[in-house]
Amino acid sequence: MRILLCLLACLCAAAPAMAANPSPRQEPVTALPQWQDFSQRQQRSLQALASCEQNPSLCESKEIRRWSGLVTDLKAQNKLRQLITVNRWFNRLPYKYDEYAYDKLDYWADTASLLTSRGDCEDFALSKYYTLRRLGFSPDELKVTIVYDQEKYANHAVLMVYMNGTRYMLDSSADDMNPSPMEYRYKTIYAFNENNAWFYQ
Repeated sequence: MRILLCLLACLCAAAPAMAANPSPRQEPVTALPQWQDFSQRQQRSLQALASCEQNPSLCESKEIRRWSGLVTDLKAQNKLRQLITVNRWFNRLPYKYDEYAYDKLDYWADTASLLTSRGDCEDFALSKYYTLRRLGFSPDELKVTIVYDQEKYANHAVLMVYMNGTRYMLDSSADDMNPSPMEYRYKTIYAFNENNAWFYQ
């Protein structure tokens, strides 16, 4: 694992700090129409997580208990190991498009819903975001990023992490956290954290 961590750090550090895309327009995250409904539901998921962490007998479901176990196990680990484990843990969940999971074309699932009913790329990115926030990452280190995949001709979502001058890409389709697809394959449409949104188009 130590060799993997070293190789990953070198790989990610070799990528440019930011993709060439000047001066995005910044607005409050409430400019995103999905945000208010999602954030209210996600707060309930986070409350369920907190209760489960404090007292396992209060866990609402076995899925929340597993999520709580992930967070508890990672609290003493370094931040890079936390990134690797959170990315892989969520990537092992079954992937399901919104129209099949929630009968909607675009639905941002809170983590409790993702764990029980599954979800797609933005649901994975959002749950990784809030799991890392629970582990102590700051909003400034994290951006859920909506991109256009120029190979698949479709929109996609990833979680970008900016840590100690290095950026990592947590992608539902890859475990390696290599951000290089942002340079040649993914074109950023907009990005956001819990405070702000940045629009590139």
